[in-house]
Amino acid sequence: MSYKDLKDLESHFTHSKDGWQNAGNVTSTLENGRLKVNVDSAWEGIKQNFNGGLNTAPGEEILINLEIDKGNTQSKIRILVQD
Repeated sequence: MSYKDLKDLESHFTHSKDGWQNAGNVTSTLENGRLKVNVDSAWEGIKQNFNGGLNTAPGEEILINLEIDKGNTQSKIRILVQD
């Protein structure tokens, strides 16, 4: 088993949103090294377009790590990976 090296796609949120974009009626801000996102509906959020930076072969595995803090909300979190 091997994993794609995605170091160039890491997001640290120290000085910029690192390519993450609002998707829908969304407010997103940087706060203490984190990307804080406020949405109005369930299907809004943020997105990252890799713009050709993620070329894989059939059967190749990709490891995606996310650290998510919902705070005290009852919100659901959805992650969509689209080829």
